[in-house]
Amino acid sequence: MAQPLKKKEARSNTDKLSALREFKNKNGLSSTVEKEPQWLILPEAFQKATRLPGIPCGYCSRIRGKSNTGKSTLKLEIIKAAQRQGILPVVFELENNFAWKHAKEIGVDVSEAIDEETGEVIYGPADNMLYYDTATLYEKYGKFDHEHGKWLTKPNRETYVIEDVAMCIKDLIRAQRNGELPMDMIFVIDSIGVGDCYRAAVNNSSNNMWYAGAVSVAFLNAWKETCKPPWSAMFSPSVRLPFACTPGATSILSKKLTITCARSSNFLASSSVHQSFRLPSLSY
Repeated sequence: MAQPLKKKEARSNTDKLSALREFKNKNGLSSTVEKEPQWLILPEAFQKATRLPGIPCGYCSRIRGKSNTGKSTLKLEIIKAAQRQGILPVVFELENNFAWKHAKEIGVDVSEAIDEETGEVIYGPADNMLYYDTATLYEKYGKFDHEHGKWLTKPNRETYVIEDVAMCIKDLIRAQRNGELPMDMIFVIDSIGVGDCYRAAVNNSSNNMWYAGAVSVAFLNAWKETCKPPWSAMFSPSVRLPFACTPGATSILSKKLTITCARSSNFLASSSVHQSFRLPSLSY
């Protein structure tokens, strides 16, 4: 005759949790506490419009809007806020029209020099800013073949490409991780929507799908650079990736803008929208 099955002894929840903790510790799965969100604090007008304290650290934030809607002024406010909070703004001016005088009026730290021949005041980046325009990027990365991942003896294109920006970001993150650049950083790109990708520049052609794919892959690789040891870098304020805005310039924040924030870089090539709002005017 078959023997009746014995009931398993009931285990208390305390015993179960204790066993679970032991399993986690044994397999390197100990629980970690994620840090509270940190913010790059922006002016009161921005906070009232968005109900946010500023731009979130550790995220990619995209600003979209038509011409004269406030994107470039918001860019300058972000640069100023970074300087005030001891964060190094890394500016990629891909439209080659950075408004240095306007930046100074807003409160951005800039350098000043006098042209001895004309007496004109010449503005430029201050010591607490890294500044890259298209000529600087081309000079630094123009000989790099982004398709095959190797350096060439001479350039095979005549202009910078969007992959150069991502490569520069990766280089700066490596320098930060190695202790060569011991500062928190925020990357400010104006704008992600101009220029060509490597494939288009080499083939003297244009294709929106090429560009979207290049942006997604290039910036995903830059993002992955933050995930290398120390592992905490991805979630700490030491790496702030990147703030991007689309074409257009303005002098006052008054019309409709769209801000998108995400942990991933894929949104840079997408059309997703998280929050739209009207920004009130800023007075200086």
